[in-house]
Amino acid sequence: MDSIGGYDAVPPSPTEDASLISLIRSRGEYRIRAIAFPDAAVETGAEKTWRAFISQSLRWNNGGLFSPELTTRFNYNLVMLMMTTGILAIPLLPFFPCLWPLPAGVFIVMIENTIATFGLFRKKLPKGGFLNLGYLLSLLFTPVYFTLMTLMGYCGIKIKWKGKEITH
Repeated sequence: MDSIGGYDAVPPSPTEDASLISLIRSRGEYRIRAIAFPDAAVETGAEKTWRAFISQSLRWNNGGLFSPELTTRFNYNLVMLMMTTGILAIPLLPFFPCLWPLPAGVFIVMIENTIATFGLFRKKLPKGGFLNLGYLLSLLFTPVYFTLMTLMGYCGIKIKWKGKEITH
């Protein structure tokens, strides 16, 4: 952190942490890698209002959609476009049953992610196990919510953070 000037060196961005990682990578001195240990989990404090929650989600989502790092931008857009396509195909299923693999793929991946989360972070998750109603609802509605965030991001919905409007 000190070698790049800390957070003060990070240019304004929808996601400071991703910009920080990009800045560190650009210097070529360090490698940034993800770790998956239960003790290494980061917990974000919950927002106090729905408006703040949606703004935070949109800011984070836009950070991936419009990342200055080409690899991140390409991969994140690919994932979000696949998810969005799968969710938007659901109302068309009665008319075009051949589209069933699109939403099925989204929910299969969500189930796999949930299983991986339980395997990695079981100690930090609420009690009740995989069949907890909250987990099942999250499994169903998270892709819908992130489809909305992706569409809002592509439509250029403006967001504010720390009192300033953020552009991508």
